[in-house]
Amino acid sequence: MLRTLVRPLNHGLDDTTGANPGLGLDRIAFIGDRWRVLASIACLVILVIGLVRQIAPQEYQAPDFIHTYNAAMAMRQGENLYGPAIAWVASYAPGNELTNQYFYAPTFAALLIPLTFLPYQLALSVWGVCIFACLCVSIYALLRSTGSHPSLLTLLALITATSLTTAVRAEYFLGQANLFMVACISAAIWARQAKRIELAAILLGLALVTKPMLVLIALYLLWKREFKFALATIASFLVLLLVPFLWLGTTALGNLLTLWRFYSTQYLSFSENIAPRGLLERLFTFNPVVRPIVDAPAVAYGLWLLIAAATFVLTLAVIAPRPIRRDTRSFLEFGVIVSGLMLISPLTEPPYLVMLIIPAVAAFAWITRRADRYARLASILLIAWWIAESIPRQFTENFLRAHTYTDSLSADLFVTLAASNFYILLAMFALQLYIIGKASQRGTLSAVTQFVKALPRLAWAWLTDALLFARGKFSAA
Repeated sequence: MLRTLVRPLNHGLDDTTGANPGLGLDRIAFIGDRWRVLASIACLVILVIGLVRQIAPQEYQAPDFIHTYNAAMAMRQGENLYGPAIAWVASYAPGNELTNQYFYAPTFAALLIPLTFLPYQLALSVWGVCIFACLCVSIYALLRSTGSHPSLLTLLALITATSLTTAVRAEYFLGQANLFMVACISAAIWARQAKRIELAAILLGLALVTKPMLVLIALYLLWKREFKFALATIASFLVLLLVPFLWLGTTALGNLLTLWRFYSTQYLSFSENIAPRGLLERLFTFNPVVRPIVDAPAVAYGLWLLIAAATFVLTLAVIAPRPIRRDTRSFLEFGVIVSGLMLISPLTEPPYLVMLIIPAVAAFAWITRRADRYARLASILLIAWWIAESIPRQFTENFLRAHTYTDSLSADLFVTLAASNFYILLAMFALQLYIIGKASQRGTLSAVTQFVKALPRLAWAWLTDALLFARGKFSAA
């Protein structure tokens, strides 16, 4: 299906022209070119209209960008950018309403300092354009990471389809940093597969310092014998994280650590946290969102550890313990790593689902290179996932809230367990496992079984390679 969408219309005409001798190759090529031009123009129109609608002044707009703008303004004026967030955390009592604050590293706020020289509304519009640019960069970099040169129509079609998803629309509305982070990761994948490891490490480090929950990527890179890439990424992350505090001071660093502790513990019951940890916190801890089954934080934490460990092992089992190559298989491995990390992460909000652009494009790249029944099934599943992710949330979450049981506890539990975005995330992870299983010709269950059985041998082989790298004798061939 997807192969048909992107295949040039004059592909394979030498085998079919005899069926219609009255229609010459030039005529068919002209029709094909005209169709592609019209389709490209239609995509551009949709993208421009969508962008203008998002960045135009509105009554309620970018409730998250205001915090970043104020933090950047505070940095520019030499004030404590974490002051409002620290004051709120200090006065917070369990059960009170949870609010948004700036709790990122100062690195991201520093990048936005140039916007503080503009009036707020103009700065917001410029940031909306930047978000759109990040979306375009992400798709292009991901397609190029496999060594291919995508056509303009393919590129525009994918950008248009992605822009219609709920997560991307939410990113525009909220004015968050998630698509900036996706662009950094996508460019890092392209740079690494082009063997520009230092650039890849800087880009990935910039993404990690924006969302530290992604630091686990470095462990996966170490497992894949990407020792130089992983260590350079960690070094880049630390430098980008700590250098701003040379002029902000240790007080600001202490404030950031306080905020990270709060957001990784008490904030996890936030109603928009769709990760398994968020669902468990609402089920088993006292929180301001719903009535829990029982107040047992240890149960929530223990179950989350089991889920996180199982997801981590499952991901390790299906990715090859060898350095990254410039092929679709390595791209798919990034897809399963990213989608798995979002399940492991203590905090995953619906706008974070823009991260699924990476596994979605990886699936697309694999499908367009195959012509068997597995690719056809994967294309159907990918299209179904895109449709589910493009349905406005008021038709899912609000519908569930309006049709729950009359008993308040049953209603709370039903709303908590029926969060559509969680299942969208889970579906993408499952799709990645299915595709990578077909790409490696080894089922997921078989991969896990072999991984567990061979774990001592695999661990010893990894340690041997790590020692060789330390001695400068490791070969990535």
